[in-house]
Amino acid sequence: ENDEFEVKYLITVTNTGTVAGTFEDLSDEMSDELPAGASVESVTPSTIKGEELAPGESKDYTVTVKGAVDPKVAAEDDNAGWKALGTCDTTSGVDVQGDKTKGLYNQVIMGVDNASDGDGIGNNDACVSVAKPGFKVEKGLAEGQAGQIELDENDEFEVKYLITVTNTGT
Repeated sequence: ENDEFEVKYLITVTNTGTVAGTFEDLSDEMSDELPAGASVESVTPSTIKGEELAPGESKDYTVTVKGAVDPKVAAEDDNAGWKALGTCDTTSGVDVQGDKTKGLYNQVIMGVDNASDGDGIGNNDACVSVAKPGFKVEKGLAEGQAGQIELDENDEFEVKYLITVTNTGT
């Protein structure tokens, strides 16, 4: 069974020029190299229509990504699955983006090839890591249960146990 997720990414567009202008359309894209077990169902909106901004004006947009992680597939190859899902790399630099094979990696592209992005592509990506579920099971005698039992008149007995399951996901 898949575990669904919803992630919201914030995109900020700022007119760094000295005159009003309309920015090119933005496209928000999830990595096409997601870790094993991860899948994307929707990116909403996937395209943001360019708008006119005054000099120095900024505008924020929220993009919602919905998808799922299949824990069985993620566990089949732990390095390409859970370890990759639990790690993010958004190494920044003017012309450097992070590792698309780690976490739920996402990027925004301005126009066709980011050519009009005045500060470069280094701040156009984001990533969310996914915690691996884990469980610990403990069994012991229930409160009030004696450590030694006695048979009843029908040579039967009753023992009460306490079983505790803890989610230790990291």
